[in-house]
This record gives sequence, structure tokens and C-alpha cells, in this order.
Amino acid sequence: MKGWAAPRARFGRVPFARILAPAIQYAEIGFPVGDVVSVHWQDSEEALRRDAATAKTFLADGRVPQVGDMFRNPELAWTYRQIAAAGATAFYCGSVAAKLLASSKTHGGTMTAADLAEYEVEWVTPISTTYRGWTVYALSPNGQGSAALLMLNIMEQFPMASMGHNSTAALHHMIEAKKLAYADLQRYDADPRFATVPVNGLLSKTYAAERAKLVHATRANCTVPYGTPEGTDNGTTYLSAVDREGNMISFIQRNYSTGGWNQSQAHAQFVSNIEDFGMNIQGALDAPRFSKETFPGCDVNLAARIAASTRDALTAMGHQLVMRGDSSSTRMGAGQAVQRNRRTTLNA
Repeated sequence: MKGWAAPRARFGRVPFARILAPAIQYAEIGFPVGDVVSVHWQDSEEALRRDAATAKTFLADGRVPQVGDMFRNPELAWTYRQIAAAGATAFYCGSVAAKLLASSKTHGGTMTAADLAEYEVEWVTPISTTYRGWTVYALSPNGQGSAALLMLNIMEQFPMASMGHNSTAALHHMIEAKKLAYADLQRYDADPRFATVPVNGLLSKTYAAERAKLVHATRANCTVPYGTPEGTDNGTTYLSAVDREGNMISFIQRNYSTGGWNQSQAHAQFVSNIEDFGMNIQGALDAPRFSKETFPGCDVNLAARIAASTRDALTAMGHQLVMRGDSSSTRMGAGQAVQRNRRTTLNA
């Protein structure tokens, strides 16, 4: 209800009484049931009969309304009248709230008066992408609007117009784009107050181009994995400490995903940088490195700071290089370490 009230108060000029007047009239006087609504009503009959109050409202005279029957909903008219008179207060704290709480209790619900009274809406900044020159907006997470933007970014990688509307090719590519977008939605969409959602990475055109490579031109993909956009962090915690007696602890804990596969191979490279190539611990951490995310195959991530001549030679040997950013933390993970200098004395 406050989702109606807040925009009306901020942008509207018409009072609720006037806004709701037509709906109140239709609810009281009724309206003829149409063909499509009648079919949906019939399909829902079993569910409607399970609850007495629901059956009383939607199964007039104990049956599903037929096409052309007048359907009236006086209780809905009463609810709208309360809101027309008192606004959102009626819904969250007044007479409507009392009915909501009573119904919740009847059905074993746990909603309390405080739950309703304390509820607030919040204004959010919408997210957006461009699609062939159009700017398309959607609500930010934790809504599912991002899936539409992800779909469009992937679809933009293909010449949709030339395929023809609702052609086999067009439908295939849109269906495959949907699968990829929803795989990411299911994996990453969350309440940003409690989780980090990599919105910028998900909506990046570069990321869309990578995801679009998973669309086969003539074959449906029945197993669609989620991707790993930039900005993804699946939860890494590192701790190091040294006490005055020289006891040291250094450990890392991760919820495990791509950076999880990276840890062991990065650790081995770090040790080699110190022992084989004489680096100090900071240099060993900062040095560019590789990271292979997959088990089989010749693909391998490589930091862009590795010399071009080395990259060319590796390619000639059959390695399939996936170039990442200059920083070693880009898909390669960062690093932390602690070292004890026995020549210094700690004064406690």
C-alpha cells in the first residue's frame, strides 16, 4: 500500500478518494466476467474452495462465475473506502490492518501489529543498460528487474532484427539469453543490505559478450551455469597476527568459488617467487601471475603485465590465453602475508 502512497504523495495531485472511486464502483456494482478470466477462475476452483472466506468471496452461490455473470466484491469496496478516507494509515494501523491480522492468525501466520505499523518503503536508484541506443531502466536488487537488462545485453550481441519476429532463430536466441540471465539472477540477486551484489559487473557489455559465447546457434543448452562478473566476492576472510613472543598465525577462509580454485595455485606461485626468484613478500604478492579456473583444457587466465613475448611463446605452445587486467587481483585474487624479522625486538 505504501508503494502506492509514496509515489502519489511525491508526484501526484489527485487524492486517493478520487483515484479509488472507479474501483470502488466496480467492486460494489460489479462487472461482467470475461472469457479469459472465466477460464482462470475455473482452473483455480479447487484452491478457492480450500478456504471458507476465499470461497465466500470468489465462489458466489457456491460456484465459479460463468462468462457474462456479474461479479461483485463488496468487501474489497469496503477496503478501498477505508484507504480513500485515511490513506495508508488504514491499511497498516487501522481497520484494514485489524482484518489482515485476524486472517493471518486464523491461518497460523506470525504477522504482528508492529510488523505492519513499522513497515516503510524506500526510494532506490534504478539500474539501467542501453539496448541499441535505448536506455532501459529497472529496479535495483533485490528485485528481479536486473534479469531483463541482462537478457537485453546478451541479445544485443546478436542481429535480432535480421532474424525476423518470432522466427525460430529469434526465439531460440531470446530463450537462451533468458536462461543465462536467470542463472545469474538466481546466483547473485539479493538484498544489498546483507549481501554484495556485483551489479556493475553483471551489466557490463564485456560480461554480456562473454556470456553470449555460451549461446549455440542451433542447439538449446539444457544446463546453463551462472557466470562470474567482475566485482564478485563470495566471501574471503584473511587473518594474520604476531605476538610479542614471536608466535605467528596466518590463515584464510573462503566460501569457495572461482577465487577458491585460485588460492592453491596462487600460493604455489607466491612461494616460488620468494624462493626461486628472490622476491620479498610484498613483491611476491604483487607480481603478475596466471590462474586456471578449469581442470581440463588449455585455457588459462594471464595477467596483462606479463610480457607480450612470453604470451606469444605460450600461445605457440598451445596455451589458450584469457587476458585479464593489469592488477593481479582481477580474477587472480589479491594476497596477504606476514613475516617475522628476528633482528628486531618488540617492546611490549
